[in-house]
Amino acid sequence: MKFLHSSSHRRLMRGVMLLACIAMPLLPEAKGVEKVSGKPWQAVYLAGVAPFPRNVNVQVTIDAESLRLAPRKTDSFAVPVNSITLVSTNVKGSHPASRAEWRFLEGFMSYAAGCYPPQGCGAVVMFTSFLMLASYPMKSHDYLVSVSWREGTADEEVLFRVGPKDYATLLAELEKATGKKWKNMDTEWAKVHQEITSQQGSKISIQLDRKVRVGKFDLKPGAYQAVLLEREAQRGELYFFPGEQVNIEHLTTATWVEIAPAAADAASAPVTFREKDGTTTLDEIHMPSLTVRFP
Repeated sequence: MKFLHSSSHRRLMRGVMLLACIAMPLLPEAKGVEKVSGKPWQAVYLAGVAPFPRNVNVQVTIDAESLRLAPRKTDSFAVPVNSITLVSTNVKGSHPASRAEWRFLEGFMSYAAGCYPPQGCGAVVMFTSFLMLASYPMKSHDYLVSVSWREGTADEEVLFRVGPKDYATLLAELEKATGKKWKNMDTEWAKVHQEITSQQGSKISIQLDRKVRVGKFDLKPGAYQAVLLEREAQRGELYFFPGEQVNIEHLTTATWVEIAPAAADAASAPVTFREKDGTTTLDEIHMPSLTVRFP
């Protein structure tokens, strides 16, 4: 075996490096995924379909194809950005959700599937119960972020929390990658609160003579006040309050409804019911100017 003289070796290496520098611009561009965000964001996974335990630390990255959550020494969980239907966030954990706010969210969760894509859903933000369960006991200054997407015929979600330093930039990158503006639950609930207050003068008084399931909650027999917030495409949100007054903190439940013309038969019963899987639910509420139909 022959060895090159050291000076010859140095000349050879310089030649190889020179050729590499010349050839580098001529190489085809790598076809890897375009990086959208900078360094990973630090987060804590709370709930959802990712196969991670609750409260595990994860790194969040976003590129042109996926949102990825990656615990240390564990394979990442990827969400295709083109499948994401909604990015939502709630208030800081230091400001727990009220009972009325929880009822507001829980009431609409039952009908989230009928609200995709999110356009046309009014002011309501679609959160899972994980969001409220996770936010209620928190005492930190972190923010909760919920990402929902469509996988086949199923609606999936992951929930994680991020610190104040990462919050704004993470949401900005999610908005850029998905093309969908994120929803702030605190702001949305404030809008609905104001709408209910302004519309309570046109409240609907109803009397239930039996227990009725609305959304995820049972309404006991008795008097209720209902406030209808009309939305586009003959849809609306109906909010129920017990007794003779509209007290926002006593919100019992809320649900999507269809708004139809008033019944032709003026003698129609003000409230009609139907049986569904052995449970009594509301069917229609008849008013002089319109009819409210339940899903």
